[in-house]
Amino acid sequence: MRQLLYNALARWTELMARRAWWVVILATLLAAGSLYYAIDTLKMNSDTAGLVADDEPFRIYVTEFEKVFPEFVDTVLVAVDAPTAYEAETTALRFAETLRQEPALFKDIYVPGTGLFYEKNGLLYLDEEDIADAVDRLAEAQPGLAKMSADPSLRGLFAMVALGIDTLADGSELPLSFSRLASRIAEDTETVLRDEPAESIVFPRMIGAGDGNRTRILIIQPAVDFGDALSGRRAVERLHEIEAEMRSQGAIPGNVTVRFTGDVVLSYDELTSVRDGVQLAGMISLILLLVILGFGLRSGRLIIASYGTLFIGFAWTAAYAAAVVGQLNMLSAACAILFIGLGIDHAIHYCLRYRELTSHGADNLEALKGVSRSIGGAIALCALSSAIGFLSFIPTDYQGFAELGIIAGGGMIMALVATMTVLPALLTVLKAAKTRPHLSLGGLMPVNFMAKHGGKLAGIVLALSAGAVIIAQDAEFDTSTLALKNPLSESVVTLRDLSDADIVTDYTAMIMADDMDHARALATQLEALDEVDHVVTPESYVPDNQFAKLELIEEAADFMWPALNPGVMASPPTDESRQAAVNDLLANIAELPADVLAREDSVKQLQSALKRLINSADSSAALVRLEQRLTGDIQEQLARLGRALSAEEVTFEDLPSSLLKRDIAATGQVRLSVMPSKNIHKFRELREFVNAVTKVVPSATGRPVIEVGVGRVVVESFWLAASIAVLLITLLLYAVLRSFSDVLLVLIPLGLAFSLSIATTVLMDMPFNFANVIVLPLLLGFGIDSGIHLVHRRHLEHSVSEMMHSSTPRAVTLSALTTVASFGSLSLSAHWGTASLGILLSLSMAYIVVCTIVVLPALMSWRDQWNRRNGVPIENATQPSTQQESL
Repeated sequence: MRQLLYNALARWTELMARRAWWVVILATLLAAGSLYYAIDTLKMNSDTAGLVADDEPFRIYVTEFEKVFPEFVDTVLVAVDAPTAYEAETTALRFAETLRQEPALFKDIYVPGTGLFYEKNGLLYLDEEDIADAVDRLAEAQPGLAKMSADPSLRGLFAMVALGIDTLADGSELPLSFSRLASRIAEDTETVLRDEPAESIVFPRMIGAGDGNRTRILIIQPAVDFGDALSGRRAVERLHEIEAEMRSQGAIPGNVTVRFTGDVVLSYDELTSVRDGVQLAGMISLILLLVILGFGLRSGRLIIASYGTLFIGFAWTAAYAAAVVGQLNMLSAACAILFIGLGIDHAIHYCLRYRELTSHGADNLEALKGVSRSIGGAIALCALSSAIGFLSFIPTDYQGFAELGIIAGGGMIMALVATMTVLPALLTVLKAAKTRPHLSLGGLMPVNFMAKHGGKLAGIVLALSAGAVIIAQDAEFDTSTLALKNPLSESVVTLRDLSDADIVTDYTAMIMADDMDHARALATQLEALDEVDHVVTPESYVPDNQFAKLELIEEAADFMWPALNPGVMASPPTDESRQAAVNDLLANIAELPADVLAREDSVKQLQSALKRLINSADSSAALVRLEQRLTGDIQEQLARLGRALSAEEVTFEDLPSSLLKRDIAATGQVRLSVMPSKNIHKFRELREFVNAVTKVVPSATGRPVIEVGVGRVVVESFWLAASIAVLLITLLLYAVLRSFSDVLLVLIPLGLAFSLSIATTVLMDMPFNFANVIVLPLLLGFGIDSGIHLVHRRHLEHSVSEMMHSSTPRAVTLSALTTVASFGSLSLSAHWGTASLGILLSLSMAYIVVCTIVVLPALMSWRDQWNRRNGVPIENATQPSTQQESL
């Protein structure tokens, strides 16, 4: 049977060689047509949730939730950070109003905590201590505010500052609010002199509301096209364009930052970082591949033939993927690099065996037929076993793996067809028979030592395997999608900042209750769990401790009455009155003792800036601009303060509909947000939280539940696929090799490398994730190929030593290096998921090379020794050896 296969492959190869030009032309035309079809047809689906079958329970629950509360699907969070809450709010509202001009792209825009309800009742949502602190600051600023409310001009402002200067003259400390105010007036004066935009924030500075950073968020629901290679591209790019336009118009001050995060932006940034990483890896891998092939093949013609075969097979695979699957997902997109790494392997083995035969005197046709007879069957078996390994993912519930398996499995067959069809034709056309003599690894390997101590080495292998298996039992799968992303990207940094500040968190469990009574009952049950910190229901928006808070607010309203209700308003300012106000303030400052002025940097800064302004070329116009910037909206801010000090008790019925509609659906169903008690960015705590919540409410959803659910499906899918693959490949190997010991020789190095790879993830504290888990099926495919080639070549030679001096060990090593070059360059990616894939695969390939080139020959030698001692015939040279090849 084997001989029939060898002869059939030899006749096919002869046909390809005799029709070489026709084969090359037709294959090239077919490749060109395939590429055109693939580019026109193949789409990118970046919907990561779609990687899991729709009938998974957690997928059913999230779909039901999204139907009832669609405003939480595919959102963007805009974080507006400013020196004061007022600046943050006004900028956020301005940004929201601009976005509302484009309803087709930005379907829903919500700015939490804004509107008349919050202007009136916002203080009730602060802690009592914060309200008391605000009241103290208001009391401190009241005299100045009273002056400014009656005279909202530079006269009133500088009269207020003069009150602070008077306290210094009396020997008292300058109040902190006045110090901040003096510094800000000086800074704004400098901006006037430089004719730069500035924002009026005198009032917040006066009452000390500028301490620290203040953040407002917008929640936006844009239109998202998952058919775009970068979903959310239009929305994200437009958001950045709008920000730039508003900044150029002065609508966003220079001291205000606007950052973007949320599902849509996180996905966009992830896809961008993956794309950039893959493009960089692609360029690096092609260069490294050229270097490796140059070192290994040592023939420009063999390299050209290998590259030509690779690209033609790649084009065929792309067309196959477009026809059979029609789209690429986040996992199957890796098939391009996967094909480069594995698709070149067949060509390497073919070319090195070809050069080995031509170096012994064979002409082109004889060498091609000799390759087909000697290793053609091994190449076909490797392709078939690799295809089985990938196709075993089809019956799993993880659609991402299934589509990857379909494409990669078909790609292995395409690579085989290209190798057995296009490669002999290209070698003939290029006249590649004129090559240098082949090199082997036999001289570099301690073959005699391995033959002599094969039994001891086998014992070491067993010990290593046992140790690796023990360590590998602690391997874990990190279900966090956030951990995969570029940690330095704006979206990830922003989300972590918002989470650390307790402004928003993406890691809450979402629950739907039938009604408010059901919501209260569930909240009580969930808050009893150790893993739950608290549960947010619509009733949680009713402020607590209102009686005590209202007392503080009423106290402030009483003493602020003169400032909020001025009697006689001052006459409008004139150029002369502005000049006089500046001169009076400068005179007050000049009267301060030298030692007092020396220690007050803010007052000195103000004095210097005002002197420069008053002595400028057009000081009158400059003072008008300064007045507008400093006091232009003081009356509006005082009116807002008046509304805030008119707060009344808030009941559930008083809550605004804009807030409640996000928590109570039209159907009456109620949304509950379950907050974890621990930092669940760590996957162990994440699993504990999800398990605890879903035990009480099995239909719970949200990012934590989805991530744990997808992780479970991935792990189960992998073990199912691995079991199917190992079973089918073992049966295939036994059917072809007809030797149980040969099957074990192929599988043992693979199992050792497999165990060592998993153990390495434990020792390096680098858990498997949604990206690097693909290493395991890749390892299965490549490890099987390497073992098959060496075991097959052993039967073509008279001893292990002859086998090690053949082209096969060199081909196995070069194949491993090309795989490392293809995937190892991914470790340079900013996307941690992609980088971890490159790191782990590089280490795994190193294990494969050691296990195949060192361990496997040692096991072969030990088997030969055992057979000799027990009188078992050794099957050798089923085909003529390299030195005896029939030419």
